[in-house]
Amino acid sequence: MQQLSTKKGTKEIKNFIVIDLSNIEEILTYIKLYPAIICLNNCKQHLKQRVIDVITGAIYILDKKVCPLDKDNYLIIDKDF
Repeated sequence: MQQLSTKKGTKEIKNFIVIDLSNIEEILTYIKLYPAIICLNNCKQHLKQRVIDVITGAIYILDKKVCPLDKDNYLIIDKDF
């Protein structure tokens, strides 16, 4: 894991590799409090849009922001970062 220094202190960035929808709850629980990288490289094509929809909906509710890193990798951080 990498360290990210923010105004609120140091937080760990966890890298989530999404293969299917089985770990979405774990991801959403984690991003409530911490930044994360969501990797969709190993996710089947037909599930990618569904995963993105679920995560972006949660990000909106949690008042977070998404920073695309590349085609299938996204950094989730606090809006005030």
